[in-house]
Amino acid sequence: MNKELTNREKEVMRYVCKGYTNKEIGETIYVTENTVKKHMESILEKLHVRNRTEAVYDLMLEEVTISQKS
Repeated sequence: MNKELTNREKEVMRYVCKGYTNKEIGETIYVTENTVKKHMESILEKLHVRNRTEAVYDLMLEEVTISQKS
């Protein structure tokens, strides 16, 4: 997850990958649901994707590529 995501954005994406909703993520990391939505907007823009499913897929591909290079 090195595509210039902040530590908080990486944290949000870890929960997205686990299937958490924005509300559940907010409750878990102690921020409002609206704050999570703002983080997601930033993540989608940085990853150049349209939705959270594409974001998860993109990051999974990146992880596979990294592990294959090791």
